[in-house]
Amino acid sequence: MRSMWFVSIRIQQIVLAALIAAGCITMPVNAQTVSGNGTGTNNGFYYSLYSSGGSATMTLGTAGNYAITWSGVSDVVGGKGWNPGSAQVIGYNVGSASGYNTISIYGWLTSPLVEYYITELGSLYTADATEMGSVTSDGHTYTTYEHEQVNQPSIEGTATFEQYLDAWGGASIGQNNVVTTANHFNHWNSLGMTVGTFNYQILGTEAYNGASGSVNATVCATSCGGSSGGSPSFTLSPSASSVSVTQGSSATDTIELQDQNGFSGSVTLTASGMPSGVTASFGTNPTTGNSTLTLTADSSAVTGSSTITVTGTSGSTTASTTIALTVNAAGGSGGSACTVDYTISPQNSSQFGATIGIKNGGSETLSGWSLTWTFANGQTISSSWNGTVSQSGANVTVSEQSGQTWENIPAGGTYTGFGFNGTWNGSTNAIPTNFALNGTACTVN
Repeated sequence: MRSMWFVSIRIQQIVLAALIAAGCITMPVNAQTVSGNGTGTNNGFYYSLYSSGGSATMTLGTAGNYAITWSGVSDVVGGKGWNPGSAQVIGYNVGSASGYNTISIYGWLTSPLVEYYITELGSLYTADATEMGSVTSDGHTYTTYEHEQVNQPSIEGTATFEQYLDAWGGASIGQNNVVTTANHFNHWNSLGMTVGTFNYQILGTEAYNGASGSVNATVCATSCGGSSGGSPSFTLSPSASSVSVTQGSSATDTIELQDQNGFSGSVTLTASGMPSGVTASFGTNPTTGNSTLTLTADSSAVTGSSTITVTGTSGSTTASTTIALTVNAAGGSGGSACTVDYTISPQNSSQFGATIGIKNGGSETLSGWSLTWTFANGQTISSSWNGTVSQSGANVTVSEQSGQTWENIPAGGTYTGFGFNGTWNGSTNAIPTNFALNGTACTVN
């Protein structure tokens, strides 16, 4: 995946669409081969082929089968799928492949405009992307990245848009596999990476840098005669593996439901192992997706550590996960004092950047934390990283991102990953003085 390829393919797709619309290029409905470039439908599937430099030919087989051969190409990408795509279970089998860089579920979203990859074979280029976490689906774990493309060609012309990238690449040649795309889309939504309206979606093969090679692959709705992952099932996992709650208060965690091998259905959640005085409730139950678990400790709840087990049941299929719970005494260290390091850099007459270090002065690791403050001079946050930000007037809240356990703040430790860009009036850009972590006032350095 290279920026030059992105520019080339989008320009080519825009020009190609215009030529077809004008009648300058015609694609026979039952065409069996495409050389160089082409889009259309074949045997009930959408197809797309783009190449620059060298030569490339796609042979369109029965149903979702396609074969591409290429030689000395600067870039080539092609495959079969759907237009529009959907949050569907996609089966595939790569019968043979050589000389490729990636084979992925590839597509576009609109409102907002997003380009996405779910990579099954090969390696994505992610050196300039931001790692956002990971998602487990269909028996393996993908690393999630996000990257902003600024003023680049797209399916909507030149635009600024996000790329959502789930990188795995460990599939084997010749096996039937499935991709439960809803798991990826739900995961992206949970990270604030909005999934809008579907455009096209293909099993895309990509190669570049003078490559020569070939692929023969088949994409299927639901499965290609079975999957290597076994029977339909599901897994559960918490967004935070440990939670602290103080007597007389509540704490929340998100239970993430991941479908496996085409599982579909509702799952009933239960919790067990709570110490005396602690109760559990679920925001959505039964659920077909994620559900918020609320743990409430009454004023006399037993303090100390325990293990909560969350179990999901759907018919005869069950799965479980655990959460380490700590109950703190009211007025103890569970609320935690904190120290904030607020550094402004760079700054000009109208814009500035800032980084914030958050030190946990308590004796327990903080997960699901929130830091609040009030600007005194009309400052406005325009973009941020490594935290979820909301601003209402002068009041700002930044919270740990759902599922990003690396943002937990250990006892005595400092989280330094958060920062933002903003605007100011060019007169005064004072450092806020009223920071509070989980409602507890902080010292400001």
